[in-house]
Amino acid sequence: MKKSFVLYHDLCAVFKELDDDQSGQLIKSIVEYSESITEQKPIKPNALSGLMKAVFTPFKSHLDRDLQKYLNKVESCKNNGKKGGRPKQKNPTKAKKGVSVSVNVNDSVNEVIDYLNKKTGKKFKSTTKKYREHINARFNEKYTIDDFKKVIDIKVANWTGTEFEQYLQPVTLFGNKFDQYLNQPMVEPKPQQEEFLDLCRS
Repeated sequence: MKKSFVLYHDLCAVFKELDDDQSGQLIKSIVEYSESITEQKPIKPNALSGLMKAVFTPFKSHLDRDLQKYLNKVESCKNNGKKGGRPKQKNPTKAKKGVSVSVNVNDSVNEVIDYLNKKTGKKFKSTTKKYREHINARFNEKYTIDDFKKVIDIKVANWTGTEFEQYLQPVTLFGNKFDQYLNQPMVEPKPQQEEFLDLCRS
């Protein structure tokens, strides 16, 4: 059973033209009529006469129309239930998730590059295609922003002030040796010659 009704603002504007007694009569008649048609026992607003009956007419039409919409919806749900649920769309449209995912990825790439710039004092651009490819490749491997920051922290600590400082850049840090860098301790750098050979092999 329908347990409520809606009054639209354009209809309610009429109350501004009525005094308190008239407004009270009208709203009482609206409530009584709504309850009666919900129980499928419509009544006539006997308390209203003359002008007030005319004022009530648009509200009555509105209530009748909304109730019919409600009953149609109930009947449709019943029929669908008998058939095993709401009918499937012939050509269902897939939700467009690409936009939100793209925005999230862009934000993540920006955050990684911003953090690297902050730690190194450099000005790498997050729009550079090659940087984005390396970072997105690592995200696709399920690494997180915290993982990127950890690699940056480790290699900044190990390479700053050495000849390897030039490799503090996205292509080197976020390339194929990312996992190796991620699992390194933050310690003093290895002998420079050995690390230089490692870089050459990557």
